[in-house]
Amino acid sequence: MIKAKKKRVRTGFASLDRVLGGLGRGTLNILAARPSMGKSAFALNVAQQAAQLFGVTTVVFSLEMSREEIGHRLLSSQAMIDSYLIRDGKLDDSDMRRVGDSLPTYYNMKLFIDDRSGTSVIDIASQCRRLRIEHDLGLVIIDYLQLMSGNERYSGDRQQEITEISRSLKLLARDLDVPILALSQLSRNCERRVDRRPILSDLRDSGAIEQDADTVIFLYRDGYYKKDENAPNPEEEEAEIIIAKNRSGVTTTVKMMWQKKYTRFYDPDLSGRVSEEAPLRSMPQPEIEDVPATQEETTPPWREI
Repeated sequence: MIKAKKKRVRTGFASLDRVLGGLGRGTLNILAARPSMGKSAFALNVAQQAAQLFGVTTVVFSLEMSREEIGHRLLSSQAMIDSYLIRDGKLDDSDMRRVGDSLPTYYNMKLFIDDRSGTSVIDIASQCRRLRIEHDLGLVIIDYLQLMSGNERYSGDRQQEITEISRSLKLLARDLDVPILALSQLSRNCERRVDRRPILSDLRDSGAIEQDADTVIFLYRDGYYKKDENAPNPEEEEAEIIIAKNRSGVTTTVKMMWQKKYTRFYDPDLSGRVSEEAPLRSMPQPEIEDVPATQEETTPPWREI
């Protein structure tokens, strides 16, 4: 008897979803990049789109950024407002109206944030099991793997700690029957090559990450290495989403565009749409009074756990 395929969780990036078919249930997916490439922003874009467009209950364990900073980034991406203006509270009337238009979207968005530092696999497992029971958890994002606390018995051996963390996350994904998207750092090896695009051996601290992962995705921006100090920062630049490992499909590279000031990636061939089936621009909005937001309302009501 042939079993029906389990429903996969779409990332909201149509070009990526065409290759991966979405993130598989019970899989460990690694998103890795060198610092400042935008991996946290990309992961938050996925979290936002999964929760907002497809109604997937999503939890983000952020071991690096605060809940407030995450809220600012998500709002910047949604309202298309410079993230630094949101952070510094320097919004004009037009910006405030866009904030007001965007806020209702978040009240029904199933997105949970845990910004405690030094979280362990046991901590994450406990929270995820509760969310699965109470809210039908569908996607787990961890930013990032190397900041997690390891088992005390491996104290002093970071490589062994990361190996244990990686394998525990793999088992947790299978136990919960949800995809886990775990961010990871890369070693400096790629910086020493002429072609700085990452390869699997660049995964930092443990070869177990490559072995345990169902998919390994690298984020690379060539413009990061070709900065001209005398030239203004570009409004947007090309990014490569390198699918280096795909247990159930092909390996290839997907091109996207990166808008730094909005902390946002988008599919260039789809005119900014995040999904063929559910374009962001056509998403229904709740009916609200046309009242501009106040400065105090610029941080959306993210749910804490």
